[in-house]
Amino acid sequence: MITDEVSSGRSILGSLRNVYGEVSESYKCTSLTSIITDGETVCATKCVDSGHNEEYYDLMYAKKNGFVVISQEKTWQLNWEKIPNGRVMIVNPNYETSMERLF
Repeated sequence: MITDEVSSGRSILGSLRNVYGEVSESYKCTSLTSIITDGETVCATKCVDSGHNEEYYDLMYAKKNGFVVISQEKTWQLNWEKIPNGRVMIVNPNYETSMERLF
């Protein structure tokens, strides 16, 4: 669904908002978590339904030597920061990051 949205010209963020909104309204989900890219920009999304163990679905990132690492587990000894629930972290081609609300 996200690929179809992006292929039709919508941004990744717009596609995520559309698809996650449609899925969360149509289906009962515990977590909608993803890391996707269009080859230039990376979007990491964490969306956990209230009432569930949010920490179990953690999505985090760390910056080191000008790069950004995204993971669900602390795989290396880095300064990890959690992506807040309901947010999309965007990593642009220059490895700069920003946070956007999903909805």
